Amino acid sequence: MANVSLFWLTRRNALATGVIARYAGTHAAASVGIGVAGLVVPGGGLVSMIAALAMQAPVIYQPLAHDLATVYGAPPAALAAWCGGARLALPTLRTEASARAGDALASAFGQEFLRSLLKGMLPDLGIGAAVSLIPTVGGLIEAALCAPLARDA
Repeated sequence: MANVSLFWLTRRNALATGVIARYAGTHAAASVGIGVAGLVVPGGGLVSMIAALAMQAPVIYQPLAHDLATVYGAPPAALAAWCGGARLALPTLRTEASARAGDALASAFGQEFLRSLLKGMLPDLGIGAAVSLIPTVGGLIEAALCAPLARDA
């Protein structure tokens, strides 16, 4: 239980915050890229929104779950070396136990997760879908209507 000391939890939380920030940046860039691509095609906004939702689980949430399990499951000595500036990639800290925990966490972000996410968003997407049929301007309006949904996803 040495790795549960206040120092290691503080260090792990700081590392986890960095990992989350990296994935949040990737998520934002991908969503913007997909959204911009949907602006020029009538109805493309809806397609781009669905594409952005579909990529979230395999590209963002599942790898994030694995990396967070690695941060919180890394042995103290490996974590100390990594925090001390050793040029180790995050996956090198992964243990068998943290890999199993990562698999269990990542499995929560499968097809059922996407279905429940879409089910909750469908009423809100209806207005955006209708407006997105207007070229360019409709895409901008649809993006403004769906932006709060993307933030909540």
